[in-house]
Amino acid sequence: MTGLRQRMTVAAATVVLAVLVTAAVFALLRIESGATRHAEDEGRMTLRLWEGLLDQSAAAARVAVGDPRLTEALERGNATAVAERLGALGFTAVTVVNGAGQTLLAVPADQPIRLLDERRIGQVLARNDTQDGLVLTGGGAQLLLARPLGAQRPADRALVAIRPLTGSLEALAGVLGGSAFLVGSDGRLYGHAGPLAWADVRPAAERGEEVQATIGARGYGVRKLRLPKVAGTEGDGTLYLITVRETTLAAMADSLLDSSAILVVLMVLVAGTLGLDWYFRRVFTPVYASMSALSALAAGDTGVAVLGAERTDEAGQLARTVEVFRSRSRALRDAEERRARHWLRQQSFIRRQMLRLSETPAGAGAAGTPRRPRPHRSGVGGKDALRAHRRPRRARRRLRGDGRNACATSTPRSTAWSASFSRRWTPARSLWNCRSSSRSPGACRRRSCRRI
Repeated sequence: MTGLRQRMTVAAATVVLAVLVTAAVFALLRIESGATRHAEDEGRMTLRLWEGLLDQSAAAARVAVGDPRLTEALERGNATAVAERLGALGFTAVTVVNGAGQTLLAVPADQPIRLLDERRIGQVLARNDTQDGLVLTGGGAQLLLARPLGAQRPADRALVAIRPLTGSLEALAGVLGGSAFLVGSDGRLYGHAGPLAWADVRPAAERGEEVQATIGARGYGVRKLRLPKVAGTEGDGTLYLITVRETTLAAMADSLLDSSAILVVLMVLVAGTLGLDWYFRRVFTPVYASMSALSALAAGDTGVAVLGAERTDEAGQLARTVEVFRSRSRALRDAEERRARHWLRQQSFIRRQMLRLSETPAGAGAAGTPRRPRPHRSGVGGKDALRAHRRPRRARRRLRGDGRNACATSTPRSTAWSASFSRRWTPARSLWNCRSSSRSPGACRRRSCRRI
């Protein structure tokens, strides 16, 4: 039963472990799918944040490009005054073009902005509105603005200015708590903000869109987002926004959470196993006692105690059944012992009688007196003498002297015959009944003795 309890405990522990492992697998799958969704949501959030920062930068550039002093200097054609105002307003270059796309004024003069064709310029002049967009020029990604110049409407001139995106990248890096990079499809850097260098981040960025990298003994998460195609004089117009965030603390927290989860699972498994073992021990203890009592009864021990007979469940029914077996075994043992004692007493009595018979002289009767002569039928007395001679025949059937064994004959027997008789014949009922029997000793043996 101990083996059965152990097997049941092991089976239950295996089931608990399987359930825990299945729950852990589903939890890991859920966490993984949740992490994937979280990464997608974070990527979309980053793009929205970048677009919002671009809109803010464009709004600030619209305000700056409408500066009265800049507008007055451009209308007068004063390049020196225009250059001074460009530095103060954060612009890199400005160009004034006519409706045909011809350059009227460029500051600086050696870097005219030739990013808009005649059609785009015509749209700006016709709509009388400011347009902006992201372009690749001057070795970086910059914000381009185009608006009509002058008070005349419709205007005949357009102002085209470019402004770097350093402020937007720095704001994005500050919000994310890391670094931000604008790179082309060939890995060329067009913009950078944050403490990390592009040379350290580039190997991780080339591995995929969402990777974990170790830079300077610290863990970082590198995310690569593709931006809409942009115009410009450099590259193929493909631009990627790469954000890098430190994940050392997050990795430590995840590791601590994983360790805690594993510890909790092990504790639950151990507690479940111990609880099941305790439960099975409590349930099977009466059964153990009943089985032990049955084993003891099978071994011949009828004095064993049976526990749990007062229970009302199946274990109590089994214990009561074992008690019945014990009572019957005791009764059978007592009867066998009584039968054995009786048989031993009979054997002892027969041996004593056989020894007495073996010690009787060969020429003497059972009591040592000679037989009376039997009268002849034709002799003196006739029939009356014969009747007188036959009258004590019943007395002569009994043994003269002690004569308790009525089954033994009155003639002497040898010692060998006595031993054979004691082995083959055993009295089956009271021997004293034979003394009052009117039958011969042979008939007495046939009625009152049995062969063994």
